[in-house]
Parts: sequence; C-alpha cells; structure tokens
Amino acid sequence: GGTQRTIYRVDQSGRQIPMWTVNENNEEGVLAVVSADPRVQVPAGSAVGIIKYHTLSSKTQITLCGSNLSLGLTDYSHGHEVNFNGYNYRWVMSKNTMSTNTLCLKTDGDRLLARWSGKPEGRGDSSLIFELFVPPQTLDMDLLVVTGLASAGYWKKANK
Repeated sequence: GGTQRTIYRVDQSGRQIPMWTVNENNEEGVLAVVSADPRVQVPAGSAVGIIKYHTLSSKTQITLCGSNLSLGLTDYSHGHEVNFNGYNYRWVMSKNTMSTNTLCLKTDGDRLLARWSGKPEGRGDSSLIFELFVPPQTLDMDLLVVTGLASAGYWKKANK
C-alpha cells in the first residue's frame, strides 16, 4: 500500500500553494517526489526526487533531478551529510531535544538554513512542515525537500 501527501508553499498572506506531491510505497520502501504542477516538471512525467530505503541496512539511496546523492551519517550519528554542487549540507537533530521530530538543515559553517518538523506544535495531523530561514532563491528547494524527507524517513525507520 501507499500514501500520497502534498507539500505546500505558504506565502506571507497565509495562502497555500501546492508545490510537491510525495508518493510513498511502504512495501518497497520508496518515496517519489514530483512537482504538484505537472507543467513545471522537467522532463515531463519524471520525479524531482526518488528516495529508496534499504531494508537490511541503514543505507538511503537518493536520486535528485537525475543525479545520485549519498546521504551519510554525520560523525556523531545525530544527522546526515550530503554534498550537492560542491556544497556540504547537514540535516541534524536539535541539540536541545535530540528529537527526530525536528531536523535542521545547516551549512558546514553551522548556519541554519531550514527546519523540518514532522509533528508541529498545536497540530494534530502529520503535516510535512519545512521552515525556511534564508531567501528561497539561495537554496535549491528540490534539494531541501528531497534530502529532508530522506533524512526524516531514515530516523522514522531507525526508531521503529
């Protein structure tokens, strides 16, 4: 069985704009992230990102816009590192809570770029929330969503 969820961009007026659709196949351990608007999907019908979790190991295989990425555990195993276009990024747990319900995207210099929350405060549903702390044009949004979902999915699997 599988599930489908939509990730929305919320503008300053609070209006929600569908940006990505996440299709999850639980039996095969695969997530496919596609553009919510098929007109902007390049090439047509292809996934923005594919995340495959290996059942017998902690390995996570990511394809982002046709390129293979490696998502490796950080030195202290409290997050994941990814290299993209010559830049190193880290999805790490909050040092305050060490909870896998909140992950932060940081640069090598420890600059906070974004945060993912699996269960936002005051919300009963399991919305996918990405908060951005830098202008959107300074970060590849597909990278943000695909690697964020991959890291969050890893911890969900590891905590079972």
